[in-house]
Amino acid sequence: MLYQAMGAVSASDFVKRGSVCKPANYSTQATFREMQAQLNRCAQAFGVPKIAVDGDIGTGTLTLLSRLASKMSDTNAMEVALANEASNDCSTVASRAETVLFFAKTVANGKGAPATVASGGGSSSGGSSGNTGIVPPPITGGTSLPGAGGGIAASLSAMSTIEKAGLAVGALALGMALFGKKKRR
Repeated sequence: MLYQAMGAVSASDFVKRGSVCKPANYSTQATFREMQAQLNRCAQAFGVPKIAVDGDIGTGTLTLLSRLASKMSDTNAMEVALANEASNDCSTVASRAETVLFFAKTVANGKGAPATVASGGGSSSGGSSGNTGIVPPPITGGTSLPGAGGGIAASLSAMSTIEKAGLAVGALALGMALFGKKKRR
């Protein structure tokens, strides 16, 4: 059975710049950072160098995944699953970040790794570890994309279909309560 997290990271949630994938929103940045933290727990358990938890998926993150894959057991299902997530392309890892996070956390817990470990030096993207904030996706086709704090449009675009349906039902119920026909006595 393949684990697929709700609200999984999609291609619109990150921007690929060269060989580095940078988050395009705060939710994705949190997912990437948590994935890197869980990979560092695995790194400590397997005795391989750790990476910076900077939210960028680059050569450091990809190298760590490859190093972990070479140390994994062929008999432990979760270790095999995590090893299968290793890739040379940040887009592949970025789009499967929540799955990688799940497998890494499960493997780290199984190996008895501490709940938190210090991150490694440098940057997981292979560049400087300075300002690695959110990178907005490029604007194409003359449309403007909402950024962080972009109001209602940004909030709606970040919602899942289920969340949007719930919001619509709530708005309809509120509208009916406020503007519906009132019974006369």
